[in-house]
Order: sequence, then structure tokens, then C-alpha cells
Amino acid sequence: MNETPFGPQGTLIGKSLGDYELVDLLTSGGMARIYKGLDKRLQRYAAVKVLMRELLDSDESLPERFSREARAVAQLDHPNIVTVYQTGEQDGYMFIAMRLIDGNDLADEISRLRRLGKLMDPMRALNILEQIAEALDYAHGRGIIHRD
Repeated sequence: MNETPFGPQGTLIGKSLGDYELVDLLTSGGMARIYKGLDKRLQRYAAVKVLMRELLDSDESLPERFSREARAVAQLDHPNIVTVYQTGEQDGYMFIAMRLIDGNDLADEISRLRRLGKLMDPMRALNILEQIAEALDYAHGRGIIHRD
């Protein structure tokens, strides 16, 4: 594995971006890695989404899309939409710091159930779908379309 000044490639643990010191890698997605970050002044944790620099060469539109996402989500105030605390670019890394939600990742939960050959309880699935629909309806009402 290649090394960067911040540890193994892609690992930014220990680095500070904005007000947040990255303390743990939570997950990795299509265009970003999500870290647990500590705001030392406010003594609170946040989820810090960091755009993967290795993708920038292959997609020049990525930085603008990432910035547009941050601006769009920051305009929304809904209990089923995560709150944006801060966004910025530092040392060549673009990031969005958001409220950290404790609990299991839904994708991980679905994968776990599949491995066990089980289905999610229908009432739980309906509750989750209702929350998603409410959030999408709110965002759509403000002209924002979720691409995923």
C-alpha cells in the first residue's frame, strides 16, 4: 500500500480539516470517505465526508458536484436530513462536516440480513421508507433532487 504524509493511502486519521480532527474512518463510498471527526472547541463529533482525491483526475466535474451537494444540503432543515456543520477545502482536500448519527448503517444492516438469509421486519422497513419519503418530499419541495 502506498504511503502519504497522513498514513496509508486514503487514510487521513490524525489530520485536521476545518475545525475537525479526523479520528476514525467510518466508511467509504462512491466519491468520498466518511470519517469521524472531533471538533475540539465544541467537544462534539461529526461525520466528515472527504472527497477522494484520486478521483479528481478522472472526473473534472467532481469538485463542483461535491460543493453543490454541500450547499444544497445546508439549505435543508428536516429531522430526516442530516445537518451540515461546515464545508471547505484544506490542503487539497474538499470536505463536508455533518451531524454524526449514532447507530448502524442501513446498507450494512441489509447486507447482514441477506447473509443470514433473512428479511427485514416489514413494520421496520415501512417506518424507514416513510422517513425517507418524508425527507425526499421536503427536499423536492425546495427544488433539490437526490440523485441516488
